[in-house]
Amino acid sequence: MDLLAGETRRESVAVLYESEVPVARALAVARELRAGGRSVSPVARRGKFGAQLGRLTEWGFTSFVHLRADTWHHCLAFVEGGSGVIASAIGNF
Repeated sequence: MDLLAGETRRESVAVLYESEVPVARALAVARELRAGGRSVSPVARRGKFGAQLGRLTEWGFTSFVHLRADTWHHCLAFVEGGSGVIASAIGNF
């Protein structure tokens, strides 16, 4: 019997931040998102973007925020596409 089958998954957000973004800003965004009851972790942006999104889904993240020096984008969901994991419902903030 699978006891976890009926359990709903809590939203888990990765705050992906580029190298030019101050770590303090990434932590502030993470803190703001946690206020909404989400599980949030800052993650340094490295390597190929698509490959990193795939790793985030493997690690259990359900969405991500991409921080750059000039703006940030919030992806509301990961979607498995024919060519791998893609992001959907992206908004600029």
